[in-house]
Amino acid sequence: MTNNKASARIEARYIPDGAKEIKDSKSSAVVYVYQYDNMAKFFAIGYSATRKNHDFHYYYPTEADRNSKLESFFDAVRTTEAEKERRKQERKNTPDHDIKQGELFYESWGYDQTNINFYQVVKTLPKSVYIREVASTVVEDLASQELVEPVSDHFIGKEMIKRVNNVGTDYCLRMTSFSTAFTWSGKPLARTGPYHLR
Repeated sequence: MTNNKASARIEARYIPDGAKEIKDSKSSAVVYVYQYDNMAKFFAIGYSATRKNHDFHYYYPTEADRNSKLESFFDAVRTTEAEKERRKQERKNTPDHDIKQGELFYESWGYDQTNINFYQVVKTLPKSVYIREVASTVVEDLASQELVEPVSDHFIGKEMIKRVNNVGTDYCLRMTSFSTAFTWSGKPLARTGPYHLR
């Protein structure tokens, strides 16, 4: 299915009539060059990976300028794909985690206040875990702050899969672009209370 979708994206690319295809032998980059008879401009449209949308589509005053762009584009794609492959191999060589089903993680986030979410591991894979958000309970009220703990097995969220990352000797899960969940130590955590800024 994935290969079919990739092929469909490639087939849907815009290729100008009469354009000449130039493929980079060391990456997925491909460029189509063309020129109109009534215009003293040299056009090029470039794609990489399996993207449907082009990476660039410009015209240049001279063929030499266009060729220079092609080389820099090919170099950039090679660098990007080499780094992607390096990270892939690095992840493949990362030892399997030893997180157990039932273990708890916490996520602390917020700009002008601190929010705490708790998650329980419901299933494990060698490199990933399935988690669900669980409810929390207030164990101490400190006026502007509350100390909270998770309530195991009291699920309030849908199951989701997260890749396990290492942080020193601890584990973490990337939750969003701005938050990360860490292993809960068993101690209450402080979050902003209901009377904050009142």
